[in-house]
Amino acid sequence: MFARDTSMFRYADLFPRYGILPRGVIHIGAHEGEEYPHYVEAGCRRVLFIEADPNTFARLAPKFRDNPDVTCINRAVSDRAGRLPFSRMSGSQSSSLLPPKEHLDIYPGITLTETIEVEAAPLPDILAEFRLDAVGYNVLAIDTQGAERMILAGCGPLLSRFDAVSVEVNYAELYEGCGRIADIDDLLFAQGYERVEEISPFHHSWGDAFYVRRG
Repeated sequence: MFARDTSMFRYADLFPRYGILPRGVIHIGAHEGEEYPHYVEAGCRRVLFIEADPNTFARLAPKFRDNPDVTCINRAVSDRAGRLPFSRMSGSQSSSLLPPKEHLDIYPGITLTETIEVEAAPLPDILAEFRLDAVGYNVLAIDTQGAERMILAGCGPLLSRFDAVSVEVNYAELYEGCGRIADIDDLLFAQGYERVEEISPFHHSWGDAFYVRRG
């Protein structure tokens, strides 16, 4: 939800700890690409950044225009294709495909400014549209303020092809109908993943979890 700091996951530690050799990262909910230095530090320069908000994407794309290792795509990722409502918040890192709920009470200084429509599609459809080979990416990172369950559900068989998944998780209904950590567990455990790390340093209502696929 907010810019990462050193109290969040450090991939340079996590990847070797669990034997992950990153070929590439698909990062959904890119914002302005703040995570990129962390991926480079962890030995991975190849990143696909996907960002739903066209205004935020307009700030993201120029940063990586001259970087051949980074691809930036302006799409929302969901479990279905089409135009979907998108809640644009006064703090852009809190914007979401879902309307805010308890988030408004926990962070009263961050308000809903407008609802727009964005183009959405499941991740496999986006990769096909832009002719990107999923084999080049073995880590999936999702930071989408409550939409994580929809994104994972829309992955279909692709979900079983990653070596690791790093995902924002919710312990409360910060956004209307958002999945909780148990929902994320159910989707990933069914594909052979194990939750190996979990952190919630900023507020007890949300955090990050790191899953590794076994076998």
